[in-house]
Amino acid sequence: GFAWRFANGDVDLIVRPDRTRDAVVAPLLAWAEERHRATPPASGRPLTAWALESNAALRQALTRTGYTRADGHYVHRARSLADPPPPVAVPDGYTVRAVAGLDEAPLRAEVHRRAFRSARVTDAGYRRLMEVDGYDPDLDVVAVAPDGAFAAFTLAWLDPTLALGLFEPVGTTPDHQRRGLARAVGVEALRRLRDRGATTALVGAHGEDPASNALYESLGFREVARNVAFVRV
Repeated sequence: GFAWRFANGDVDLIVRPDRTRDAVVAPLLAWAEERHRATPPASGRPLTAWALESNAALRQALTRTGYTRADGHYVHRARSLADPPPPVAVPDGYTVRAVAGLDEAPLRAEVHRRAFRSARVTDAGYRRLMEVDGYDPDLDVVAVAPDGAFAAFTLAWLDPTLALGLFEPVGTTPDHQRRGLARAVGVEALRRLRDRGATTALVGAHGEDPASNALYESLGFREVARNVAFVRV
């Protein structure tokens, strides 16, 4: 198994089902706790471990290691692409298309920053993302506003071996919300995934995010699993 700690204080534990026992989980948590103490998140948030609700063995190991169930959960959704939703109309003046290439990296980074109100994604950083294996510009779908700015986006990732597509991330800038743009780019991304051979699409959202969950349900995604949070007592 291995642990993956995030700067916000989250830690994911990936453990083989036949090895989910204290001898594996405890040292992974100790590793994460040491790093959490060394570089705590600015928010002061405690180290938060996540486990699939259906993974009773991992949940029990977390409990035995001194962690207890906390508020918060993350919803995993899936939908078949056998019958993707039909295209939707977009407001006058808007267009839905794929990112044209590396020259549009600054525009693509800017819409991400504005949608999530975060400076974390830089122009140079997004350009590097566009150059990694697995990134497909035809699956980086944006809604373009009348003034040429990117207003909404959906980035889809394709695993051709498993015929799976993943939406990560999805966003709309505050000044273009409630116009159906996120749904429009989502529908277009589903169509493109299907054209590339995907049979199933996946997406996730925090359970406390009603807007995102309502959007994904409107696109035909249904809950298939959820992650639940644990913190040390």
